[in-house]
Amino acid sequence: MAWLPDALPDEVAPLWAAKLPNMGHGGVAVAEGICVVGMRDLADEEDVFDAFDAETGERLWRHSYPAPGALDYGNASRATPLIRDGVVYLFGALGHLSALDVTTGDLLWEKDLAQEYDTPELAWGLAGTPLLVGDLLVVQPGGRKACLVGLDAATGDERWKTAGGKPSHSSFIHWQANDAGFVIGFDAKDLAAFDVQSGRQVWKLAPEFTGDFNVPTPVRVSDQLLFVATENNGARLIELHADCESPKTSPDAYDEEFSPDSHTPVAIGNRIYGVHHGLWAFDASEGPKLVRAWHHKDPRLDEYAFLAACGRRLVALTYKCELLLFEDEGTTVRELDGLDLRTETTETLSAPAFVGTRCYVRIGKELKCLELGTSK
Repeated sequence: MAWLPDALPDEVAPLWAAKLPNMGHGGVAVAEGICVVGMRDLADEEDVFDAFDAETGERLWRHSYPAPGALDYGNASRATPLIRDGVVYLFGALGHLSALDVTTGDLLWEKDLAQEYDTPELAWGLAGTPLLVGDLLVVQPGGRKACLVGLDAATGDERWKTAGGKPSHSSFIHWQANDAGFVIGFDAKDLAAFDVQSGRQVWKLAPEFTGDFNVPTPVRVSDQLLFVATENNGARLIELHADCESPKTSPDAYDEEFSPDSHTPVAIGNRIYGVHHGLWAFDASEGPKLVRAWHHKDPRLDEYAFLAACGRRLVALTYKCELLLFEDEGTTVRELDGLDLRTETTETLSAPAFVGTRCYVRIGKELKCLELGTSK
């Protein structure tokens, strides 16, 4: 993030708001002046994606396709739409992948990854947001024929695939090391790294304890340090060599108490922040050591929350739709402000988008654009 305010407004009327047919878990995507969000049709038989003018809230286009299913927590997309260079990539929870012109909504290409790669029936569906590395789109179908695939972003044609295996519920990240590029993320059991050009697996780390859902996405802390956290194995700091090829067979540092089941932490410099029974800060300035800087207990942050950071300032959106602003003061944290966004539908598991001084947030069955630039 490039900006967070010194304080939040006492109350905020949305610059614009759009009614949505139902709730959803996928994040809000805003780029190139357009806001895209995923949902389902009223009959719950189709995936639906709406695009809005980010400035005015005018609906620009709608894309839908048949996608019958019966997933726990609903059938709407879990992945956040990905917007880059005039194209938006959409990934449904039942395995449908589409590329559209982000301005017009014209379909460029589409694929049914679950059918193509023989994805087994999954209770929670496919959740990882596609990752774009240059002209390569990396997606996890979690199928018997391929767990991870690299596709040509312009055509959807397959460039490489890995061995089959069930997916995680998190996203992959890109890791540039020297002249080589890698993608790192979870499958249903393990953490692994793959060469981005060929899909070759370069290493795999199995957790000490089984049974993780593997929802939180890995976080890059520095050129050599990777941070992961899950509900059964806690927080782990992993030192990677310059070529990313040969980590130790076990993590370099642990913190067993920080163990979120679905929240993804954030890293700024040598600081790592996360939510799990309160707000946490870890310091990784001493290399592969995970030092607790502070733990701020807060019942509003006992459940899932989205977290973002700018410098030492943090913003959290709670499950109950409270926007909270904090300042990291080194050995402690200070709450700067709070803004209650609750309505008659008072919950959200959808990640908001912060663009400039605005926050685009999905609350229940509404999408709202909020101006946060007016301080008290």
